[in-house]
Amino acid sequence: MASRTWTRALMVALALPRTLANKFLGRAPTEPSRVLVAADVVLGDTIMLAPLIAKIRHRWPKTRISIVCRPAFVSLFEGHPWGVETLSIDMRNPLSLLAARARYDLALCPAQTRHGWLAAALGARWIVGFAGDPRLAKRFCLNEQRPMPKEAMTFGDMGALLVGGPPPPPFAPEQWSHPATQGCRHNAQRIVLHLGASGVNKLWPTERWQALVSALQADGFEPCLVTGPGEDRLIREVDPEGTLPSHEGTLSLPQYWALLASSRALICPDTGIAHLGRITGTPTIALFGPGSPLLGGAGEFWRQSPYVALWEQDVSCRDQNDYFERAVIWVRHCWRKPPECDNPRCIRAVSVNAVLDAAQALLRR
Repeated sequence: MASRTWTRALMVALALPRTLANKFLGRAPTEPSRVLVAADVVLGDTIMLAPLIAKIRHRWPKTRISIVCRPAFVSLFEGHPWGVETLSIDMRNPLSLLAARARYDLALCPAQTRHGWLAAALGARWIVGFAGDPRLAKRFCLNEQRPMPKEAMTFGDMGALLVGGPPPPPFAPEQWSHPATQGCRHNAQRIVLHLGASGVNKLWPTERWQALVSALQADGFEPCLVTGPGEDRLIREVDPEGTLPSHEGTLSLPQYWALLASSRALICPDTGIAHLGRITGTPTIALFGPGSPLLGGAGEFWRQSPYVALWEQDVSCRDQNDYFERAVIWVRHCWRKPPECDNPRCIRAVSVNAVLDAAQALLRR
């Protein structure tokens, strides 16, 4: 069936009896044999679940860990980092929901509280998420609500707070292997420039990409332009003559993984590809505009990764504090789009010289 309606109806039908049983009979497990991470989120946030997964493995070495993952991202986990298994839920296919059902002793919802419904439908006996969602219907399936941190913290480090105990060891690339990296030929001169982003106000101006390309070529590097699907025009705008190597939305995640693993560095806006660079250990420069590295940057878990976040901190219109349908006072980002915001001075505050200086320092490391 193509409609999501049937899958959602099935989810509610499965979740309600499970939730009622959990509220009357459920108990927080001390040694769960099976843990579910329920977060149907975008690429960058999926990768940023790594601190939570690592902490689960660190605290319960023998537990079986499953993560809900969009079908497009399953290939990320083919190497089974920390022994995690993927549950590919296609909301257009109710059978995918039924196939993923099992007895999960513990379910963790690091993003929206509504994912508690998904966890209950999949068979979770105790469901934990963050407090702060004012809507009872969304948080109805949670058995336990942890307080949001009072100080700034990345989404990844925050998610790990759902599990008690000390933080996990910092990330190292060997913790997340992938077949796509095997046999890749390294090009020490190639620097990947990912031009696209999830929103138009995250895009760096075309003329600055062009100036950056010229500067990198003058230093002997080989810029490679890449975009996601449907963003071909960005490459044509930066390189109208078509003289640079490019990939116009044609790379699968494993192929992109291989490209980054065999390149000298990655420069891109604040988008999911910036997080992919952390997995491969590729020196990465992320250009932040409406977003904030306080929430979407490296944080503690990725502190040893070769990564630099560039942003202009004092932008008054970066003043929205919604976080996964909660109001969090220290969150400062902006989701305004044209015509409400036709001049995103946040991303335009990042200069070419700042990028070049960061690249020079990062490559020296």
